Amino acid sequence: CTCHHLLCKLCHDHHKHSKIFNHHQLVGLDKDSIKLLPSIMKPTENLCSQPHHENKKLELFCKTYQLLICRDCTLVLHKDHRIADICNIAKVHRDSMREALVCAQEIASKLTSA
Repeated sequence: CTCHHLLCKLCHDHHKHSKIFNHHQLVGLDKDSIKLLPSIMKPTENLCSQPHHENKKLELFCKTYQLLICRDCTLVLHKDHRIADICNIAKVHRDSMREALVCAQEIASKLTSA
């Protein structure tokens, strides 16, 4: 997984060493790192991996644990958690990534013209 957030040094270090993010790969904003993005980003499997749910589609997002889940997971593993539809969550993240990209481009433009 590649995180699409701009991180300061402190947050970068936390993200890099926190167990919950151990499957994430951090990418810098330099030109060489950005070229790596297409090879790093892989389509995710859209089926649940929990026992007895293996063929269930991931349709929901557990806000409590910050992960995709199937409908069966809401009944068994996440029943008292905050749950959202993935379409709504995806829109929020897309908007956030667009804002971050615009901000990064503005910063890059200022740095190259300085």
